[in-house]
Amino acid sequence: MALFGLFKNKQERELDATMREIHERIFPGGESDFVRDMARVALLTHRKIPADKIRGFVAGCKTLVHISETHDDESFTRSFKIRSDNVLSDAEAFEVYAYFAGEASYFDNLTRMAKMNGQSVTQEFKDAMDNVSATYAKGTYKDTISGGHGEFGHTVTNPIPTISVAGSNKYLSKLRYGGREVEHSRVGSTSSPVTDGSVDIYELSTGGREVGAIYICPYHKRNCKIAPKGFTLA
Repeated sequence: MALFGLFKNKQERELDATMREIHERIFPGGESDFVRDMARVALLTHRKIPADKIRGFVAGCKTLVHISETHDDESFTRSFKIRSDNVLSDAEAFEVYAYFAGEASYFDNLTRMAKMNGQSVTQEFKDAMDNVSATYAKGTYKDTISGGHGEFGHTVTNPIPTISVAGSNKYLSKLRYGGREVEHSRVGSTSSPVTDGSVDIYELSTGGREVGAIYICPYHKRNCKIAPKGFTLA
């Protein structure tokens, strides 16, 4: 196999290098990440994916979540269902998407930060992941959080639910004020009595003029599809 590699052309070698880079970014913890993700996907799909296909299914679905800039939760769900040879229900395919876009993404970010700082996966790290899993398990599938009260999005007691920090950024990129795109700056985080996940605070502006602040909780099952009062979504 090593000898065969000598005969690869430049394009093939560059493709191999790109695929390795993608793999390392998507599975920063290596094989242990693969094992974790396969176990969770098997559970979420009620073991409908055959054992000889689940590794490829996990790799393909997780890669798509990381590299796609155009898919939304519905199109991810359709794609994952097709990738399963249509053995998954819509609900099961959606749960796979929610896991990769949310919980798994959080785990992987923690692993990357640990590696960048030359740290190993400690018990504290594992405890943090368990806490995140418990938080995501309580996340809403709806556009608003149950029990939320006060002006939606404008109060900490009624934050906007998203699936991850990346999901929050995608939501904010679609937010419009008077038809214009808004600039956003995260100024901190806080807690809320209506959700277990921490709530991020963003100051918004357009054309250099401040137009308010909103509260977003990135520990839920989907990205909200409604806008706070005074704003619209593109």
